[in-house]
Amino acid sequence: MRPTGKLHLGNYMGRAGQLGQAARSVRVLLFIADWHALTPAMPTPAEITTNIKEVILDYLAARPRSPKCVLFLQSKVMQHSELFLDLAMISPLGWLERMPSYKRCRKTLTDRDLNTYGFLGYPVLMAADICSTKPDFVPWGRISRRT
Repeated sequence: MRPTGKLHLGNYMGRAGQLGQAARSVRVLLFIADWHALTPAMPTPAEITTNIKEVILDYLAARPRSPKCVLFLQSKVMQHSELFLDLAMISPLGWLERMPSYKRCRKTLTDRDLNTYGFLGYPVLMAADICSTKPDFVPWGRISRRT
């Protein structure tokens, strides 16, 4: 979850609530993606700090009391930044520039400067998030229980 503000009902129904349910049967890593919040929103450090606290409180309220549910802050796990750097060094810029979401944001978010590697390399950071935690699966959309 990117800490871009308080969780709303849509966040809870769409992700936090489902993850809480899943944590009853499988190990779930809930992380606050504070580096992801830097792009494309570009909040101030004070806003990020406040938003991190809000998301932590909302996650704690939504998740079950289960040892299978682990909550952590992305920037506090150095493997994320190390793997991100490694992957960034070998990621062809042409591949990143062809990402549909990158092109769409460049066209629609004209009120800010998106000429940063942080914005262009967003998918590389996502790949580092996934690879550094070595998950069995990554939920996307509706979470269903594997059998």
